[in-house]
Amino acid sequence: MPWNDNLLTQQITAASHTGHHGRLLAGPGTGKTLVLTRRVVYLINERHVAPNEIVALTFTRAAARELRHRITIELGLDPTPRVSTLHSFALRQLLRNSHRITTLPQPLRIADDWEERHIILENLKSTLGHSRISQTKELFSRLASDWESLAADEPNWAPDLPPKK
Repeated sequence: MPWNDNLLTQQITAASHTGHHGRLLAGPGTGKTLVLTRRVVYLINERHVAPNEIVALTFTRAAARELRHRITIELGLDPTPRVSTLHSFALRQLLRNSHRITTLPQPLRIADDWEERHIILENLKSTLGHSRISQTKELFSRLASDWESLAADEPNWAPDLPPKK
């Protein structure tokens, strides 16, 4: 099947984007997985990009699994391009390059819930001069909201930090 079969004009534009990096932002049910699948098909079949040179990132494990499945069905490749969540990709890069990052404790590992609450948040609470852990959690909630709403991508974005004491 042609890479652009059954795609809308905007989807064709997204799937055939030229340049180094692309970002696909769209709401639920708008065909993001279809467009990403066809983007990979386009890169491999039309632009002759080797599958091992393609990285496709999603937010959820379910989306990554579905994308990997669809690419395999469309192309039947083995190996397929790297498809993972943004978080697992970032963790893999940190672990792969941890020897270069001298400011991080070694060995690099992920904090569990107890460590997050009793060590990390307590340390941040103290550093920020907060009197209650709820203030620190609220700050993180506001920062997360800025990232989820894409406000953090705006040119002059700055975190909404409370005034210094």
